[in-house]
Amino acid sequence: MTTSTDPNKKYLVIKADSHVVDVKDVRAYLEEIKKHTVQYKFLIFDFTDVTAIPHAALRTLTFAVNFVNQPNTKVALLANAFIKQAVSDSGLDKLISCHDNLESALEGSASQSAHDRAYLTETINEAVKMALRVVSSTEVVGVPLIEEKHSDLKHIELGAIVGLTGITFRGTLTLGMSKHMFLKLMSKMLDHEYTDLATEIEDGPAELLNMILGHLKVPLNERDLGIVAAIPTTVRGSNIKIVPAAASDSTFVLNFNSEFGDFYVELTHYEAIQVAS
Repeated sequence: MTTSTDPNKKYLVIKADSHVVDVKDVRAYLEEIKKHTVQYKFLIFDFTDVTAIPHAALRTLTFAVNFVNQPNTKVALLANAFIKQAVSDSGLDKLISCHDNLESALEGSASQSAHDRAYLTETINEAVKMALRVVSSTEVVGVPLIEEKHSDLKHIELGAIVGLTGITFRGTLTLGMSKHMFLKLMSKMLDHEYTDLATEIEDGPAELLNMILGHLKVPLNERDLGIVAAIPTTVRGSNIKIVPAAASDSTFVLNFNSEFGDFYVELTHYEAIQVAS
């Protein structure tokens, strides 16, 4: 085993020195990985000279990748077609991206991130529109404004937050709006005019976020993300800022406007999202 690094690009390459990778080799890779997961956020196994890898070694490699599959860390494999097929047959391709060479892996990481971001933005956008259409026949106006930071919309008084987990994803989905917008939305949804919060609508933000999540999970899980959600929690206050407790890898916000007012949906994730094409 040999290693090479690029501190500026934050990647570590672990190259197999033999033509056959066995369990002992993979365990050695894992010990090397443990030394570098904080410093290097892109780990690359170079198996370009490998011609065979037994099933037992693949199982151990799966364990190693699961160890690496933590906040802010991506994993790639450089290999020939035969090894790529073995990785695919084992199901490991859901956790690791396969490439022909280092240049392809680095380019693939950048292009995959852009692709995933565009796809998620459009999918969240459609999920929000569908949820509002269902609950109140309301159409969201215009294209959402996307920001790479926590929402700074003013007069946020009601909202909801839910934790998400998946095969290559861990994060939160957040909804925030003004009390005025919420009351108008509930009034239209329930065909009853509300001028203040009432018991029967106090969990409305969580219910609305749950509907958005329901429309969001279907297309994401069709692409093998395996998203599982907790139960949304309603948040109330004056000029509140709903921020997840943990520091995130990436945050982006979709700011919407509707006939009732402005609101936002925010996705914060702690691990690399890899959306299958």
